[in-house]
Amino acid sequence: MRLKSNVEHVFRCMGINILPGINYVSNNKFFEHPAVKARIEEGMFEVEDKEIDLKEHSSKTAKQLIKDIPEMFDLKLLERIKAKESRATVIEAIDKQIKRIKAE
Repeated sequence: MRLKSNVEHVFRCMGINILPGINYVSNNKFFEHPAVKARIEEGMFEVEDKEIDLKEHSSKTAKQLIKDIPEMFDLKLLERIKAKESRATVIEAIDKQIKRIKAE
């Protein structure tokens, strides 16, 4: 599921790191944890209930992806999206975000 963290720190629960910005979590039990539920109720986390696979990124418009990429701080996720992406503008946005993360 797509989870957006609205806080500026890393949250770790059940061996899963949630970075600020957009994250993808495939472990549904994670969302049942009391600490996660509390953060969702408090608005610290926003959850899109629909299951999202990286394949779905290719069905998003380049404009939608380019809007989301600056909120992604997971280098592995960005690299996985980039490996499946063929649109030059999206690849450029991913490269820019990776460079920004590595500079921090």
